[in-house]
Amino acid sequence: MRHACLLALASTGCIAMSVRAQTGVVADDRGAGVQAGVVLGFGYATDTDAGVLVGAGVSSGTSPALGVTSTIDYVRLRERLGWRAGFTGTVPAIGDGALTGLDVATLFPLRDHTSYDGSEKGFSVASRSVLAISVEAALGGVVHDVEPAHIAMRFGGRASLGLELVSLERWR
Repeated sequence: MRHACLLALASTGCIAMSVRAQTGVVADDRGAGVQAGVVLGFGYATDTDAGVLVGAGVSSGTSPALGVTSTIDYVRLRERLGWRAGFTGTVPAIGDGALTGLDVATLFPLRDHTSYDGSEKGFSVASRSVLAISVEAALGGVVHDVEPAHIAMRFGGRASLGLELVSLERWR
């Protein structure tokens, strides 16, 4: 089933891919911790300036020691400034301090490459890849000491700095 979904997405001719590495601070009322992670995203490009990405990755640090991260983001790339907004969640594999909530990031492009290849028969490919520095903030619930009988959720957040590569491609 998963391969069928990927095949269907690829056949639309609208592919979005991203990879990002980030590091930052995670905090709640119990204190603060440091977290670094990598997320790989794949999704649908609405055009060469925007796309919807679903990502998965890993994070490590003091909060949690090791976690699995998942994201759903809408990315919008402008000429001099871009942004990303969506939903993020980290499930701890080792340690505690799972953050689930909304995230927003400003993207400052370092490199922006756009290409277009058209043919006389009507088939064309437009693509754009952007390497950017990201400044991200996330707010949501932080869960500590997960036990079936008692789950304590607190308000928390994350601020991070990262490096992102976003590629958007449209075939017609």
